[in-house]
Amino acid sequence: MKTRCPNCQTRLHVTPEQLHARGGKVRCGICHTVFSANDYAENPNAPAQPQAARPHRYREESPPGYLEDEPYVDERRAGRQHQRIYQDEPFIEDSRDYDEGYDAIRHDDYDDEVYYREYRRARRRGGVFWLFVVLILLVALLWQGAVVFRNQLVHYFPATRLVITQVCAIAQCELGGTRSISQFSLENVSLKVRSDVLPQPSHTALLLQARLVNKENRVAEWPALVLSLKDGRGQVDRRRIIKVEEYLPAAMRVQPMAALSQYPIVLRLNLAGAMATGFELTPYYEE
Repeated sequence: MKTRCPNCQTRLHVTPEQLHARGGKVRCGICHTVFSANDYAENPNAPAQPQAARPHRYREESPPGYLEDEPYVDERRAGRQHQRIYQDEPFIEDSRDYDEGYDAIRHDDYDDEVYYREYRRARRRGGVFWLFVVLILLVALLWQGAVVFRNQLVHYFPATRLVITQVCAIAQCELGGTRSISQFSLENVSLKVRSDVLPQPSHTALLLQARLVNKENRVAEWPALVLSLKDGRGQVDRRRIIKVEEYLPAAMRVQPMAALSQYPIVLRLNLAGAMATGFELTPYYEE
């Protein structure tokens, strides 16, 4: 079906489905006028209507010798309009500080991207550097703490003694437990002449037996021992210092004496002269 817009005379082609869906109403696609398609439907067999002639406007010809009037132009308004249209941005003229080529290169988007990449790369390098510095300072702090508090660490954490021993070997420091004579006691002390050795007038072979006890609940350095021989009046006649290396194996000297522990001592000695009437065995620390 063909219909014609009553407003702009535009011919439209519509289908029955469109008319049924919109209740016979049609909207012109040119002027957007809504009208009834049936009211303005065209007969396809009707002859085409002749196009209405446009009204002729009478134009008086100018008499010879006269020029037609030109449109009046306000120069001031045109100048302002020209300035408003073409000079909306600052105009730089005769400026020595402006270089079009230099500024174009300097403010190029590619340079901005390169600068951003270099900035991120430099920042990443700086972050890695400071992380390395922090790690070094942390290791130095741990090293200093291990040296200063070495005895406390070994006392409360005995498993760290081997590591602290290696640290002290590098830092040239001494590691040990407490050095208190009062925390030791010697029990079941006996000193006998050895029967398996023939007596000699110049010296006497003796067998020393004792049990070294750590009475306190803390580790301690192994003490040396002092064997004092007394005469019949109870005066000290001879004295023998027994070092730790003499009664303790090398494997045990690496570790201090554990808290609340005991160690049996069996030591063979050779003393100059005859056997004394009395003796005394005491722990001892060298200064």
